[in-house]
Amino acid sequence: MNFQGLCRIVDRTPPQDDQGVLVCLKLADAELGYAEEFAEVERLEEQIRSLLAVSGAGEYDGREVDGGFFRMFMYGEDADGMCEAIMTAILYYPALPGSYMVKRYGGPGAPETCIQLYTPLLANSRACRATV
Repeated sequence: MNFQGLCRIVDRTPPQDDQGVLVCLKLADAELGYAEEFAEVERLEEQIRSLLAVSGAGEYDGREVDGGFFRMFMYGEDADGMCEAIMTAILYYPALPGSYMVKRYGGPGAPETCIQLYTPLLANSRACRATV
C-alpha cells in the first residue's frame, strides 16, 4: 500500500526525514458523508489536533474529503509515537468498514504499516445512537 498513492496528494510535500500518519475514515456515502457523521469526524479531528499538540508527538497537517473518505494527515519524527498519542480518540470513534490508518516510517517510498480501524462493536454503537 503506497501512502502517497492512496491520498492523491498534489499540494502537500512533507519533509523528507519526517514520518507520517494517515487516518482514512470511510464515510456513509460515496461522496462527502452526511451532516451528522461529518460533525462526528470533525470532533475527532479536533481531538487528534489537541492530542498531538499536548503530547508533542507530531503536527497535524490537514485533511482531505472526497470519494467517500475523510483523510487526516500528520507528520513528525516518530510514526509510532504519533499513533500512540492519538489512539485513544481513534479507538472510541465508530469507524465504518474500509477505514484504516497508515504509518509511514520516513519520507515518500519508506516502509509503511496499515491498520484496519473498523470494529463491529463500536459500529453497532453508532447504529444504536442513530435509532434512539
